[in-house]
Amino acid sequence: GVTCTADKTVKNNIIKTGGFDLFPQRLFTVGRLDKDSTGLIILTSDGRVNNAMLSPSFRKEKIYEVELNKEINDMQVKQLSSGVYITTTLQRDKKNKEVTAMTLPCKVKRLSGINNDRKLEFTLIEGRNRQIRKMVESIGFNVINLHRVSFGGIKLRGSGLGEGDWVELDEDEMGIIQKSIDISDKKRAVDDLYQYDFDNSE
Repeated sequence: GVTCTADKTVKNNIIKTGGFDLFPQRLFTVGRLDKDSTGLIILTSDGRVNNAMLSPSFRKEKIYEVELNKEINDMQVKQLSSGVYITTTLQRDKKNKEVTAMTLPCKVKRLSGINNDRKLEFTLIEGRNRQIRKMVESIGFNVINLHRVSFGGIKLRGSGLGEGDWVELDEDEMGIIQKSIDISDKKRAVDDLYQYDFDNSE
């Protein structure tokens, strides 16, 4: 698999594997996918994009197509949608801490087609580590395939784009990114103003 990191010391890192180290500017990923997953990854040289697309306060939707190891019934789909308890590891001050908490409500629906009794579409607004895998494991399932098809309104192009291929964002997609940056910048300006008022209050 390919590792979603810009660290060139990591074997099979996405920058080296994808040939992005040949670009004149330094590129890095916006978010990540684990090695067992496939699908859409956005790369950028603009540090503002990460905050604009990944900050929990903006709740950007990420959509995944997921194949499970066995049939799932409607009650279990509803359970996943409502939220389940999972344990994730947080790193703070270079120390790992396990946190168990319920996932936020999300959209979960069946995919049409063959074997749709075990294929689902997840739409998440949070990004906990290996979240979907842990969600389905919590109710007795395993993920066979996990494929991200959309991130913050930018969709994976279906035709002419194979695994490992890349394309530049088009005008509409760049518009989505720029709008996200503008909203992020405005929020930061307001936060800075409140901080200034707080620091100078008596």
